[in-house]
Amino acid sequence: MDVLETSNFEDIISNIQDLHFYTLEQELIQKLGIKCLSNDILKIFGLCTKNNHYNNAAALLADNNSFKGIELIRYRNNIHEIYYQLLPC
Repeated sequence: MDVLETSNFEDIISNIQDLHFYTLEQELIQKLGIKCLSNDILKIFGLCTKNNHYNNAAALLADNNSFKGIELIRYRNNIHEIYYQLLPC
């Protein structure tokens, strides 16, 4: 059975663990007033496992990644009512 058939994309541990989050850190410092980005904060956002492994969601938000683009969708009340959709370039 394929791992994608049994897991959510963001639940899969990233193949790349040498990730850096300078841009995310600067935004969180500015918007939330944190002092610095820690693994505890990454865990709260669901980007780091309890064993300090980054998942695919973390890889998407890293300063450098190999993803060609992501599609963002904001829903209204349920998945059948799309409020806003941003497609990759």
